[in-house]
Amino acid sequence: VAASENLAVRFAHGDARWLPFEDEFDVAIMLCEGAFSLMETDAMDVQILESVARSLKPRGTLIMTAPNAAFMLAQSQVKGFDLTTLRESFVLGKISPDGSGRTLQCTQRYYTCPELRCLLREAGFQEVEFFACTEKGYDLARKPSSAHFEFGAVARKT
Repeated sequence: VAASENLAVRFAHGDARWLPFEDEFDVAIMLCEGAFSLMETDAMDVQILESVARSLKPRGTLIMTAPNAAFMLAQSQVKGFDLTTLRESFVLGKISPDGSGRTLQCTQRYYTCPELRCLLREAGFQEVEFFACTEKGYDLARKPSSAHFEFGAVARKT
């Protein structure tokens, strides 16, 4: 698709906490969590936000999604969800093409909108707006609620 639009696309593999860019991009997109919220500690999530902020040009925009703590708190009971850390622990299973299996112990951090706004501001973003992630897709005109498993944020670097 990029070639048909005459776009030069470069893919890089690396650690989101230590992106090797500075003031290079107009927009950064982090959808469906990716690394953010799946890191082992909250401090690592903060490092990702700071790394993305460094990578963006002044007035650059971050568009991201995050798991919604309000959704988890509205559930009557969720196995593996810790109310004191807002983390869910779970096991992921993977079967390789050769038939061998592997399991991973995982955690995922859920966020509230006020909490993520604070983290984004501390990372260097000033304007932060939230939107709903619904079963039909992203709805920029709708605010997140406890009915949405995740929410989105659009943040502009100062």
